[in-house]
Amino acid sequence: MFAPVSAGTLGNILVSGGTGSAPTWANPANLTVGTANKVSNSLSNGAGIVTFSYDGSSAKKIALAPATATTIGGVIVDAAGDKATISVDSNGKISLTATNVRNALGYDPVGVNNWRPVYVDGEVFQGSATNTGNLSIKHGLGIIITKDSQTHDITFSTNTNYVTNDKNYKVEADPSTGGLYVNVPWSNTTYGVVSGTSDGLAPRVVNTNTTLINNAFYLLASSNGTNAPSWYKLPATAFANTWRDIKIKGTSIGSNALNLLEGSHITLSNSNGTVTISSAWRDI
Repeated sequence: MFAPVSAGTLGNILVSGGTGSAPTWANPANLTVGTANKVSNSLSNGAGIVTFSYDGSSAKKIALAPATATTIGGVIVDAAGDKATISVDSNGKISLTATNVRNALGYDPVGVNNWRPVYVDGEVFQGSATNTGNLSIKHGLGIIITKDSQTHDITFSTNTNYVTNDKNYKVEADPSTGGLYVNVPWSNTTYGVVSGTSDGLAPRVVNTNTTLINNAFYLLASSNGTNAPSWYKLPATAFANTWRDIKIKGTSIGSNALNLLEGSHITLSNSNGTVTISSAWRDI
């Protein structure tokens, strides 16, 4: 290793003399320096960047490609001129102001009456924005109200929580039609034939001596008041017409009532349907 032989001049640099010789001081302005080779293109554009090529020979500006509905890229924030709908400050921060809202709507929403009346059972509950009454929905008897916490839908349904008690049966809702019905657990009950000592059902009319019971009369009765009743055949004349026509001096009175009146020297008396006609004597 060789050391410099002198202190050198201010600003000079040591230059190697090659193998076997000591370095010497030299003025950098008098030295010839070779140039570096150009680098190969090792940079390429990514998403949202305009395609470019770079080999190190000169400065390059990278530009953003315009954004589309399907690709990312650069956008101009609100090019609406003096009616901007988005605000951007000097630091690139985006904000939305009241002026932006008015520009986007095309009018000032403050003071605009967008009220729509509320109707309950066909009647106006609130007809103007100045009517600030609250609409309170409450359930009545037999009604359940539920509200979906996600959709805020309000559902009215029948309260079917009643528990059957004796002959009071709960109401149920058909899941397919939504209709209401009552499921009464009917069961068959057999009753005996009525008798003199117990209640029951009368026996059905049955054929006896004839194919059809039509020309004769039958009576349902008990032979002694205690045995089960049976059908007894009555004679055909049991209900025959016993009406006898009433005539006065050969003329029928028809359907008129017979009314006997007292005449001169005649008296009438009635005792349990027996009429007595008496004459009154007088001296001659």
